[in-house]
Amino acid sequence: MIRWGMIGCGNVTLHKSAPAFNKVKDSQLFAIFSRNTEKAEHCAERLGIPHVFNTFEELIANEHISAVYIATPPDSHAFYSIKALEAGKAVYVEKPMALHYRDALRMSSVAKQSESQLFVAYYRRALPYFLYIKKIIESGELGNLKSFSIQLVQPPRKEDFNSENLPWRLIPEIGGMGYFYDLAPHQIDLILFLFGKITDAGGIAENRNRLYGVPDYVEAEFLLEGNVKGNGIWYFTSSEAEKTDQFSAEFEKGVIEFSTFSKSVIKIIKNGMELTHTEDFPENIQHPFIQSVVNEMTGKGKSNADLDAAVSVNYWMEKICGLSDV
Repeated sequence: MIRWGMIGCGNVTLHKSAPAFNKVKDSQLFAIFSRNTEKAEHCAERLGIPHVFNTFEELIANEHISAVYIATPPDSHAFYSIKALEAGKAVYVEKPMALHYRDALRMSSVAKQSESQLFVAYYRRALPYFLYIKKIIESGELGNLKSFSIQLVQPPRKEDFNSENLPWRLIPEIGGMGYFYDLAPHQIDLILFLFGKITDAGGIAENRNRLYGVPDYVEAEFLLEGNVKGNGIWYFTSSEAEKTDQFSAEFEKGVIEFSTFSKSVIKIIKNGMELTHTEDFPENIQHPFIQSVVNEMTGKGKSNADLDAAVSVNYWMEKICGLSDV
């Protein structure tokens, strides 16, 4: 049995991930810590977590806890992960892996030196929706990949207009480069998972509409092994009419179109015909990935988690945004 200690308790976590730790086999959410004790107690009651700790040190030191789930904003991922790894605990940390590439490198290094397991929550790797796409690609029926493109265009959210109380994702010292750092990590990881290694990337990050203090527009160009080229556009202050979530990949014998975040139909265009495929998402979207992680931790299987790929996602995000330390 893997008994988890949970650090942090955001509203999204209550739906996407936390309940799954109690649903999967050989797993239990055993304890929680949050700097907001009232919030931790509320989460514990709602999720059926038996123990609430007043400090993260107590949680990490508890002998009954074998793994730690870190559900805090990115600015504290490295701190909590390293403390838990050094205490001999396995770690499952939300994406992006860290606020900075240099911190992701440190986390990976500590995990390898301590021989503790470190998993990053790139959970789309275990969703049937994306596994179906991977199966089609790996079957070879479409031939080799020629190019790909990503478009993620969204209007601003209601809370983005509250300059006195912006979401943490729009505060650079907490969330990094805005919604690009929140959403693009999944898409960059999908490039790695579905298409292969990125050999180069570059781009621009701009604040076009000045609604808040971080970039709202990012363009990127990618180069993969085999000289495959791709591009991406992310725009987070668009009009409602411009809203788009599309991933398109052109192969020698056809095209695959799908989305990253919406439940759209997978389209396969081949020989002039369009085939469609649908897959339901689980109630708790991280459930399949968490089950695979627990299986790996208990020696009952192998997950699709890839620590080196997770580190590289941070590298490519910083390179695309033109940050100085990569």
